[in-house]
Amino acid sequence: MHVADLLSRRSDHYVSSGDDNKDQVLLNPVTIKSINVTDCTYEERQSLITDFHDTPVAGHKGVKATYNGLRKHYVWNGMKEQIQTYVKHCQKCQQSKVSNQKTSGSLIPLPTPSGPWQDVTMDFTEMPESLGYNYILVVVDRFSKEVVFVLCTKEDTAYSTAELFRDHVWCQHGLPSTVVSDHGSVFASNFLGELYKLLGIKRKMSTAFHPQTNGQMERLNREINQYLRTYVNDQQNEWAKWIKIAQFVWNNTISEVTTDSPFGITQSYSPCMGVEPAETTAPAAKDFAVIFNKVVEASEKAKLSMKVQADRHWNPAPDYKVGQQVWFVESNTLTTASRANTILSWKWIGPYEVTRVTPNAVELKLPKTLRIHPVVNVSCVKPYLGPLPGQPVSRPGLIQVSKEHNEEYEVDYIVASRIYRHQLQYLVHWKGYEEHEHTWEPASNVKNAPLVVERFYKENPSAPRKLCMAWSDFDSLFKPVPENLTICEAQFCSLESCS
Repeated sequence: MHVADLLSRRSDHYVSSGDDNKDQVLLNPVTIKSINVTDCTYEERQSLITDFHDTPVAGHKGVKATYNGLRKHYVWNGMKEQIQTYVKHCQKCQQSKVSNQKTSGSLIPLPTPSGPWQDVTMDFTEMPESLGYNYILVVVDRFSKEVVFVLCTKEDTAYSTAELFRDHVWCQHGLPSTVVSDHGSVFASNFLGELYKLLGIKRKMSTAFHPQTNGQMERLNREINQYLRTYVNDQQNEWAKWIKIAQFVWNNTISEVTTDSPFGITQSYSPCMGVEPAETTAPAAKDFAVIFNKVVEASEKAKLSMKVQADRHWNPAPDYKVGQQVWFVESNTLTTASRANTILSWKWIGPYEVTRVTPNAVELKLPKTLRIHPVVNVSCVKPYLGPLPGQPVSRPGLIQVSKEHNEEYEVDYIVASRIYRHQLQYLVHWKGYEEHEHTWEPASNVKNAPLVVERFYKENPSAPRKLCMAWSDFDSLFKPVPENLTICEAQFCSLESCS
């Protein structure tokens, strides 16, 4: 005999219009087991999120993974929104994760040159070893698209590059008015300086430098590799023999942008390849004015089309303000010290203050250790979101301010030492800061960290250290050198002459 209870009903039970059984839902067992912490404080809930997001076993996962891991054990009103805000403001997530969003900003093409070899682009293409060379210096005239390929090596300096430019480019085409490159503003500045010296030019900065990635150069590099790949041997060690032929082929090929070949634009004719049929009459020389006007018109049309296509893959840049803090993409930096492998380096560094805003670039207040130009494209920065209350901070900031109002930071460890202008200096890693923020400091600036310095010299006994010459006035009359030359640890030296 069936006996009804509070949780059962007869199979023939009549379901009326007022029955609420259809509105009942089956609760997730996870929800039933979770501890409701709605009544806990905001800081206590933030601490729970920290445990399930920041710890090594949590792995700084995204919003969904953090939420799924946390709700197995805890639940509260507005839980997902709080987790989403927390992850969005996480310092290490902002620094280490690559964005899947479109690049910020829009394409602003460079002005169209008015004639050949007034504006050039430069780049280096890495290659396998061949005849002692492992790089190609690629120089392109932005007007005619004519190229010059120069064999070089990885060890070439700004001076040797300037020599190559003089011997292969300047001697044929003269000094350009602008140089476009993404090889770094420090290198470009040194390169132009060395080039002026070689040419005996005293007036500096007559040539402008634009640190900008050039899509044309990237396409040209692919074309070079494709051509050489077709003709080199299996060992790939003879590509250097083919590089000048590759240069000829490019300069004799009609460009889709200019609708003419580089040779046709700069020389008004196409050189004979040796495979053409014989002509009974020589072709009439082209009118250079007609050629140049045609090139400018075609270039402007191609530039507009390129901008329309490129902007489809870009998002409008945030409306940056002066004084705002931003992250800066690490790949654009040239730091004093970096991690052993760039694969595991931070993707974003900072934050840094915006000091000036232009339509497609911002000027940043950067430390001198970065050694880069402070004006950067908006695609290289993103807004900095500060930590929330109770959220871990990646850097501790100042540990104290002295009576003289000097900021003082905590020394974590010493990276290296050197004697600079007769003064002992240490390359300091500051506690809570990143590798790119290492700074060279005089020994007097780390006098409050004697154990750190002692540990550095124990690990690096041959590292440069302070030398002390000390003797009494009486002894110096008899033994002024060199027996009285003593070596002492810089931070432990008790001699008055070392203070």
